[in-house]
Amino acid sequence: MRGVYIAFPDDTITCETGDGEVYLAGERVPPGVYRQIGTRREICLECEDMLPASLDGRVACYERVLHTWEQIQQRHRQEKSLPE
Repeated sequence: MRGVYIAFPDDTITCETGDGEVYLAGERVPPGVYRQIGTRREICLECEDMLPASLDGRVACYERVLHTWEQIQQRHRQEKSLPE
């Protein structure tokens, strides 16, 4: 998915993707897993912190990941191991 970068007259920049909330690099966010839009880069924050820059000259936009594949697979394994 590719985000659209919008520059405003007051020198602020935002990013729109069309679905869900988007966070910019440098923005303070609550703990959780965040995926950089347009890449597979995932950032796991264990406490409230700022999202890192991409260091490639572009504004990094992130979206929050509710459940990673690892969490989904772990839950599936736990459900399989429960007695019926």
